[in-house]
Amino acid sequence: MATALGACSLAPVFVRPAWVLPALSAVAVVAAGGLLLRAAGTALWDWASGGRAVPARVAATGVPLVPLGQLLLLTCLMTAQFAPDRAVGGWLPTPTSLDALAGVLLDGSAELREQSTPALPLTGLLALTVLLVGLAAVTVDLVAVGGRQPALAGLGLLVLFCVPVSTVTGSIGLLALAAPAGGLALLLWADQSRRLAARGGAGTRHGAGTPAAVGTAALALAAGLVVGSVVPTLPEGRLAAGFGSGGGGGGSTGTALDPAAALQGQLTLPEPVDLLRLDSSVLDPGYLRVVTLDVYDTEDGWTVGNLDGEASVAQDEELAPLPGGREGRQVEATITAVGHDDRFLPVPTSPLSVAIDDPEAWRFDPTTGTVFGRDVSTAGRRYQVTAVEPRPSEEELRAAEQVLPRTPIAERDTALPVLDPSVTDLVAALTAGAATPYDAVRAIHDHFDRENGFVYSLSTAPGTGGDDLADFLRLKQGYCEQYAGAMAAMVRAAGIPARVALGYTPGRVQPGGGRLVTSDDAHAWVEVHFDDLGWIPFDPTPIDTERAVELPWAPRPADQEILERPTDVPTVPTPAPIVPAPQVDPAPGTVPEGQAAAEVTSAARP
Repeated sequence: MATALGACSLAPVFVRPAWVLPALSAVAVVAAGGLLLRAAGTALWDWASGGRAVPARVAATGVPLVPLGQLLLLTCLMTAQFAPDRAVGGWLPTPTSLDALAGVLLDGSAELREQSTPALPLTGLLALTVLLVGLAAVTVDLVAVGGRQPALAGLGLLVLFCVPVSTVTGSIGLLALAAPAGGLALLLWADQSRRLAARGGAGTRHGAGTPAAVGTAALALAAGLVVGSVVPTLPEGRLAAGFGSGGGGGGSTGTALDPAAALQGQLTLPEPVDLLRLDSSVLDPGYLRVVTLDVYDTEDGWTVGNLDGEASVAQDEELAPLPGGREGRQVEATITAVGHDDRFLPVPTSPLSVAIDDPEAWRFDPTTGTVFGRDVSTAGRRYQVTAVEPRPSEEELRAAEQVLPRTPIAERDTALPVLDPSVTDLVAALTAGAATPYDAVRAIHDHFDRENGFVYSLSTAPGTGGDDLADFLRLKQGYCEQYAGAMAAMVRAAGIPARVALGYTPGRVQPGGGRLVTSDDAHAWVEVHFDDLGWIPFDPTPIDTERAVELPWAPRPADQEILERPTDVPTVPTPAPIVPAPQVDPAPGTVPEGQAAAEVTSAARP
């Protein structure tokens, strides 16, 4: 019971309670196993000895046998939960089932590095959670029952409590504080009762000692609530390293993209680096998407959320078909990494299949359409992608209905922090006459126009409002990160699912055929979800015609890029080997008068 209460501290670690039943079943199996094994041991001794008392030496010898039996039962449970196909009867471990279970735990260790809290309840993470809770239950049982030290067994609950404290940013909630405190109170009550009973005889076991034990329990509960509420947390909010900024495969050469987009900063432009060679079945291929950003914060801008890495590109099913079996435009692409070096794989929109060496190492997140590697990178690889690009008509987009509230996509992709009133007022004014979600999106998209004062620049204008989004919409100066990030936030504010996509425009046609994608082609754009149509790209940034992707349903703004590369952008020396990389959308441009070209300050950079 105490371990079950302690396990409740894991509630804020996951986005859904899918971990509860597997974890509590581990507690139940360990507790039941302990009771049965001890009862069986006593019965066996009575039968073998003719009812004589158990000698102390024999009793001590039998103590470690109980946790060994509990660990065997825990293994059987985890086999039934996570590797039943190769087990006898679906639960009795075999060498092959143990190998499969080890593989699930190994996947869990990779997911541990990839996820931030609250984490997705992926199979590997659930297996690690069951193992952790099960081992805690065995430890508590051994110390409290076998060692007769219930108070000392509270250390096992402390281990569980440390998980949310060390991984969750901000408050972990009342349940995660009160439940483990209640478990500790239960152990202290048992310890107090045992000590008082030993002092006063069997008659006081549940008599005179009970008020003192209850008082100790209440004090422990109160202390847990008060002390737990002020325990500091780690600012990262990550289970491990995660997909945070700065962990890509590239360096200052611009050979990788950091999965983030800021709404302020300045863009420095090193000499372009050849990244990818693209051979496509169509003359005008669309974007090469690297990753989508679906989490917005007023301080950090747009960042990548948790990626589901349970499926690999080796699966037989199509990876990301369009909703309802829509046809779209099929694209066959052969991509060769020339200088590209990243854990994220650039692919056309809505990939159906990816043929690449070591396909099991490349994972696919169906929610974001992102392909990412585990302990591999794109360096030197050549791969083939079959994709289907959405090609909706304006009539189809206008016929799309509002996404229903409280659906997973609405909850995930319309989530926003509290925005500056100037932003929400602007969204309300722009969308006041919109009859459909598409009309609302077009009204926001068309707002980012030169006629409304927006200027493409390699840096944002210095803001004084303390809110980067509000400052950009007021000062109207920036590059693709700001344009895409601002539009996506405004579309969400209108109640329509949206996210920011990072990747590359398709590059320039080469004399010998095919296209060459360089670091100058790094870009950020917006994807908006329409019911029954899926994710549709919109690009509010006025980039050069040669780089732009034509989107008939969203005519792009007039060009504002300057083709000449600035000559006054200094190279910023940084300590080797970690050097900050240039930002997304390193399109040629000029530094505004009165502003010095400086080191990149945005979080999103190749």
